[in-house]
Amino acid sequence: DKEKNVYLRYINEKAHSDRETGKQYFADRVILQAVTHKNIPGPEGLVDIDLGGSGKGTLYEGGCKYNITWEKKGHSTNYYYASGDPVKPISGTTWIQIVRP
Repeated sequence: DKEKNVYLRYINEKAHSDRETGKQYFADRVILQAVTHKNIPGPEGLVDIDLGGSGKGTLYEGGCKYNITWEKKGHSTNYYYASGDPVKPISGTTWIQIVRP
């Protein structure tokens, strides 16, 4: 939404809205964090997602797209711009979407 400078959430090309208010979900910033996924054998269709270590990602903020990296240290995941500068927290909502590399 260019007017509000936010990213609107959709599921299967339909607006994802709050059931009670009817308002569409949105975020001020979206991070796509690429992590290793491994299928677990069996009929359940389970997936092991490795959130440790480090990897690549993409940050969408203010109508711009940035290539970033991420690194998990202890219980925290830190994000960095291509320059090596840390991605700093902002006021507002940040969505982190885990995706396959």
